[in-house]
Amino acid sequence: MRRVPPKEPGGAAQIVLTDDRDRIVGGLKYRTCGLCRTGRVEHIWITGPLQGRGMGREALQAAVASAPGYTWATSRQSTQGRAFFAAMSEELEMPFARNTARCGHDPGRAS
Repeated sequence: MRRVPPKEPGGAAQIVLTDDRDRIVGGLKYRTCGLCRTGRVEHIWITGPLQGRGMGREALQAAVASAPGYTWATSRQSTQGRAFFAAMSEELEMPFARNTARCGHDPGRAS
Protein backbone atom coordinates (compact mmCIF):
# COMPACT_ATOMS: atom_id res chain seq x y z
CA MET A 1 0.00 0.00 0.00
CA ARG A 2 1.31 3.43 -0.83
CA ARG A 3 -0.14 6.90 -0.43
CA VAL A 4 -0.23 9.41 -3.26
CA PRO A 5 -0.69 12.91 -1.85
CA PRO A 6 -2.95 15.48 -3.51
CA LYS A 7 -1.40 17.32 -6.46
CA GLU A 8 -2.82 20.62 -5.16
CA PRO A 9 -4.14 21.76 -1.79
CA GLY A 10 -7.61 20.32 -1.25
CA GLY A 11 -7.18 17.92 -4.15
CA ALA A 12 -7.78 14.21 -4.11
CA ALA A 13 -5.34 11.93 -2.33
CA GLN A 14 -5.03 8.26 -3.22
CA ILE A 15 -4.08 5.02 -1.60
CA VAL A 16 -2.74 2.54 -4.14
CA LEU A 17 -2.92 -1.16 -3.32
CA THR A 18 -0.44 -3.55 -4.89
CA ASP A 19 0.11 -7.28 -4.86
CA ASP A 20 3.33 -9.11 -4.03
CA ARG A 21 4.61 -8.43 -7.58
CA ASP A 22 3.93 -4.69 -7.19
CA ARG A 23 1.00 -4.79 -9.63
CA ILE A 24 -1.82 -2.36 -8.88
CA VAL A 25 -4.84 -4.35 -7.66
CA GLY A 26 -6.95 -1.66 -6.02
CA GLY A 27 -7.14 1.85 -4.78
CA LEU A 28 -9.01 4.47 -2.86
CA LYS A 29 -9.41 8.11 -3.89
CA TYR A 30 -10.47 10.58 -1.19
CA ARG A 31 -10.53 14.26 -0.26
CA THR A 32 -10.28 15.95 3.11
CA CYS A 33 -11.03 19.52 4.17
CA GLY A 34 -9.33 20.89 7.26
CA LEU A 35 -11.72 23.86 7.38
CA CYS A 36 -14.84 21.69 7.48
CA ARG A 37 -13.11 18.72 9.15
CA THR A 38 -14.68 16.41 6.61
CA GLY A 39 -13.44 13.56 4.46
CA ARG A 40 -15.07 12.11 1.37
CA VAL A 41 -14.36 8.78 -0.28
CA GLU A 42 -14.62 9.45 -4.00
CA HIS A 43 -13.87 5.97 -5.28
CA ILE A 44 -12.70 2.61 -3.94
CA TRP A 45 -12.02 -0.52 -5.94
CA ILE A 46 -10.36 -3.89 -5.55
CA THR A 47 -9.83 -6.26 -8.45
CA GLY A 48 -12.47 -9.03 -8.42
CA PRO A 49 -10.39 -12.03 -7.35
CA LEU A 50 -8.93 -10.11 -4.39
CA GLN A 51 -12.20 -8.73 -3.02
CA GLY A 52 -13.11 -9.92 0.45
CA ARG A 53 -9.49 -10.20 1.66
CA GLY A 54 -9.40 -7.01 3.73
CA MET A 55 -7.58 -4.77 1.25
CA GLY A 56 -10.45 -2.27 1.01
CA ARG A 57 -10.74 -2.26 4.79
CA GLU A 58 -7.01 -1.53 5.12
CA ALA A 59 -7.17 1.31 2.58
CA LEU A 60 -10.23 2.89 4.20
CA GLN A 61 -8.70 2.64 7.67
CA ALA A 62 -5.57 4.40 6.38
CA ALA A 63 -7.63 7.21 4.83
CA VAL A 64 -9.68 7.73 7.99
CA ALA A 65 -6.52 7.63 10.13
CA SER A 66 -5.05 10.45 8.01
CA ALA A 67 -7.79 12.80 9.27
CA PRO A 68 -8.70 11.85 12.86
CA GLY A 69 -11.93 13.29 14.20
CA TYR A 70 -13.27 14.16 10.75
CA THR A 71 -16.80 13.39 9.58
CA TRP A 72 -16.71 11.11 6.53
CA ALA A 73 -19.02 10.67 3.55
CA THR A 74 -19.02 8.61 0.37
CA SER A 75 -20.18 9.10 -3.17
CA ARG A 76 -23.00 7.02 -4.68
CA GLN A 77 -22.55 3.32 -4.05
CA SER A 78 -23.42 0.00 -5.57
CA THR A 79 -25.25 -2.61 -3.52
CA GLN A 80 -21.88 -4.17 -2.70
CA GLY A 81 -20.49 -0.75 -1.74
CA ARG A 82 -23.39 -0.06 0.60
CA ALA A 83 -22.75 -3.37 2.37
CA PHE A 84 -19.02 -2.58 2.63
CA PHE A 85 -19.56 0.89 4.11
CA ALA A 86 -22.24 -0.40 6.49
CA ALA A 87 -19.78 -3.00 7.80
CA MET A 88 -16.98 -0.42 8.04
CA SER A 89 -19.26 2.03 9.85
CA GLU A 90 -19.87 -0.60 12.48
CA GLU A 91 -16.24 -1.70 12.68
CA LEU A 92 -14.86 1.85 12.94
CA GLU A 93 -17.79 3.02 15.06
CA MET A 94 -18.44 5.97 12.79
CA PRO A 95 -21.05 6.65 10.13
CA PHE A 96 -20.26 7.22 6.47
CA ALA A 97 -22.91 9.57 5.11
CA ARG A 98 -23.89 8.51 1.61
CA ASN A 99 -24.17 10.69 -1.47
CA THR A 100 -23.94 13.99 0.42
CA ALA A 101 -23.04 17.35 -1.10
CA ARG A 102 -19.35 18.03 -1.47
CA CYS A 103 -17.53 20.44 0.80
CA GLY A 104 -17.78 24.04 -0.42
CA HIS A 105 -13.97 24.35 -0.14
CA ASP A 106 -13.39 21.33 -2.40
CA PRO A 107 -11.76 22.39 -5.69
CA GLY A 108 -13.15 19.22 -7.31
CA ARG A 109 -16.75 20.05 -6.43
CA ALA A 110 -17.66 21.05 -9.99
CA SER A 111 -16.45 17.76 -11.46
